[in-house]
Amino acid sequence: MSDRYHSGSGEDRRRTSSQAGFSDRKYKSQRSAYLRQNFNPGWKASKRRSHRPGSEHSKLFELRKHYEFDSVSDDIPPLEDLRPSETKWDVKAVGFEQYRACEIKDSGIFRGAGVGAAELQDRKQIKKTISENSRQFSRVDASKSILLPNNSRKARIVILKGIDLVEHPLRQVKEVLEEYLKSSVIRGVQPQDCALKIRSLPERSELVILSSTTTVSTVLAGLTDTEVPGLGACVQFQRPNEYISSDIGQFGVEDGKKDEMKGSTDSKADSEIQDEILQCRQLMCIQGVPYGMDKDKIVQQLQKFGRLRSFSTVLDRITLDTKGISFFTYWSPQPEDPQLENKLREAFIAQGEAEKEIAKLRCVHPCISSKNKYMQTVTLDADTMTNVSNYPSSEVTNHGESKVIRFANCISFEDLLKPEKCSLAERSFKQECSKFGKVDRVVISRPGKEFKNGLGEIDPSFGFIFVQFAELTFSTQCLYSLAGRLFDGRLVIGGYYDEEDFERGVYISGMKV
Repeated sequence: MSDRYHSGSGEDRRRTSSQAGFSDRKYKSQRSAYLRQNFNPGWKASKRRSHRPGSEHSKLFELRKHYEFDSVSDDIPPLEDLRPSETKWDVKAVGFEQYRACEIKDSGIFRGAGVGAAELQDRKQIKKTISENSRQFSRVDASKSILLPNNSRKARIVILKGIDLVEHPLRQVKEVLEEYLKSSVIRGVQPQDCALKIRSLPERSELVILSSTTTVSTVLAGLTDTEVPGLGACVQFQRPNEYISSDIGQFGVEDGKKDEMKGSTDSKADSEIQDEILQCRQLMCIQGVPYGMDKDKIVQQLQKFGRLRSFSTVLDRITLDTKGISFFTYWSPQPEDPQLENKLREAFIAQGEAEKEIAKLRCVHPCISSKNKYMQTVTLDADTMTNVSNYPSSEVTNHGESKVIRFANCISFEDLLKPEKCSLAERSFKQECSKFGKVDRVVISRPGKEFKNGLGEIDPSFGFIFVQFAELTFSTQCLYSLAGRLFDGRLVIGGYYDEEDFERGVYISGMKV
């Protein structure tokens, strides 16, 4: 018995088994049968079984080949295209797909939840219903909520051109402009208001400058075509194309003074002249006045051509001398005299000033955009908003058509802080706008990564969604179709946006300090 369980070498084990009545051939056959029954083969047995046709292991390999990507047909779309995309857009009612959303909503056909729609005959009936119901809009008692162009972010932005960014780096330009503002006495500007935010556009050789107050931007715009100390060249400042000039305050006077405004050019006391830079399109800036010229002399020459309403000059903070630029407006609503610049130059020469010193005298409009002269001559509040928006008005200039559309009231500020929410909104807008034509770009104005909720400044431009189309016809169709619809339960407000300002990134809130 001991020999049978002998634990020696392999030769001894085979010898012992043969002695027990098992031959080598029998041993191999029984071992193979045992492995087949228990199906727990080693590596070598598994390797042999994989090549055996009809085995279970071979069948698995054959089935696996059907799932290889190389064998998938090109006609089958990707999985992400087959998956239904989440969208926040509402769905038009059945039978009203051919009508604009704003037409259907303003018509009053849908009275409320659970109430059926009235039968619609044709498009003329819709327009008739709109015209009838538009006069019945309830007015909101919010007369103090006045919308002024001067309160917009565009009023605090200027574009600087003509600067060599290699010779004058961004930091240097910022320091030079801030030093000029800090060394000057400007009415309505405090030292803390002189801080600027600048963003460069190297491909366009332009700088986008954002100031804290509108007055600072107006003063910078008044420096156009002048030589700023430290930059060594004549700089060119320009308002954004989206900037809207205003007549607000120009004719807002007491009834007793309205008669004096009409054609009156009588000289009044200097005390009646407002020492203020009025933010209106009639504001003018006189440049090239000799450094240190007395303020009274400038006022005396300006009063020869109209009754001054306001006059404010930029003074040196140390010497209190004039620095060569002044801002003024006239009371008279008469059209501007195109020869005013030449008349002022002749008047200064007649006063005794040297012709060489007055040669650079110029008059510019710092509150008017050079390209799009949009203007607003009416106070927009709760009482006038409905009439201005529904009917053509000469008091508000209409925006020109553009390939870029700006949508508002589409996303909440809380969702702007969540990247997944912004990605969903961007994807939904691109998918919906692509139905009208090729979309080049979709941009959502949102806070930067450094923004901290509760601590950072909430810019009014946050939440705007910009969609740029390849052709103008696409943007027009999209605007008339999407404006007035609901997105995530919000009424979508849409309008054109200037293409050049969009390429400049004027809508971007985050700028370098």
